Amino acid sequence: MSDYASMYGTLFHSQTNAIEILQKAQQEAEDMYISACETNIITLDKNLYKTLFHSQTKIIELLQKAQIDAENIYINFNNSK
Repeated sequence: MSDYASMYGTLFHSQTNAIEILQKAQQEAEDMYISACETNIITLDKNLYKTLFHSQTKIIELLQKAQIDAENIYINFNNSK
């Protein structure tokens, strides 16, 4: 019999790490953008930045939804025993 609790734990941990990594990268990119605008060292294409930011946000939202779905499946599975 499969160890569903262990599989769920592994999935949940990996998704949480992925979300944290993406959120950290997003924050770092925002900080870089703000710094670049203040110092005028480099000019970033605002449309490109907005597209990347939107994509990053969407990925985080999808991962969070997948995590909630996995939690619900796990809870329903345990309640059906």
